[in-house]
Amino acid sequence: MKTLLCKAVLSVLLVVIACISCKESKSPEEVAQAEAMAVAQACYDRLLQGDYDGFLAFRHDIDNIPAEMRPQLADAYKMYMATEQQLHQGVKKFTATRAQTDSTSNVMQVFMLLDYGDGTQEEVVVPMVTDKAGQWRMK
Repeated sequence: MKTLLCKAVLSVLLVVIACISCKESKSPEEVAQAEAMAVAQACYDRLLQGDYDGFLAFRHDIDNIPAEMRPQLADAYKMYMATEQQLHQGVKKFTATRAQTDSTSNVMQVFMLLDYGDGTQEEVVVPMVTDKAGQWRMK
């Protein structure tokens, strides 16, 4: 699971770096915001694809959660997506729209727009933090 996560994070970061290098130079904060948005997007893309274990692998505290509880968390996200299917004809798309640094709590707030099958939209905030290796993870 960690190898898959590392590969996914690395590929997302390479895309972000490539995009950043093509444009004018950005501040370190803008680079961090772009990286956090890209990782949040990758997380929620996995959720949309039904890869609940892949989604959970992006949690900052996943290594502290007992292995026997992880399937329960995956089931909870599966139930969430099923509920959204009943209420809104499902989530059709997650889009990271912007990020904002919260310097008081050392968190990057990534704003995600959810597009539902019934045409409605909702914006949610995904708090992101860096782990010991400097990789972005969901808080």
